[in-house]
Amino acid sequence: MDVRLPSIDELADMTPAEREAAIAAADRVRRQMESFVAEGVQLAESQRQHRIDGHRTVTAWARASFNWSDATAKRVARNGRALADLPHLRAAARAGHIGVDHLNAFSFRPLDHLARTRFTRRLRLCRHQHPP
Repeated sequence: MDVRLPSIDELADMTPAEREAAIAAADRVRRQMESFVAEGVQLAESQRQHRIDGHRTVTAWARASFNWSDATAKRVARNGRALADLPHLRAAARAGHIGVDHLNAFSFRPLDHLARTRFTRRLRLCRHQHPP
């Protein structure tokens, strides 16, 4: 997965509108990558991949495999679980419409049915306002 980013010199030579578009495109890819990583960790957890290496938890596996801090490993694992549980959240994250801060907010507590319904409506509205 190689992504070609403009050099700083190229970025400096852009018009303000071009620069903003380039940064927005990079931000969207960053958001998509965060979603991919969280989903990958969740998949590893669901398939108990961490047990192969002798780790008791997926967070211990992620710390060892990717040199993450404990906080990062826990956050990514939580976000992966939220993405697995909430299909609309997963779709928005995969499209790059929401970032890690949004994922963190949804991964800290389970949503009741009313909250999920409201969230689904807001995501639909967001997709109409900010198409891919």
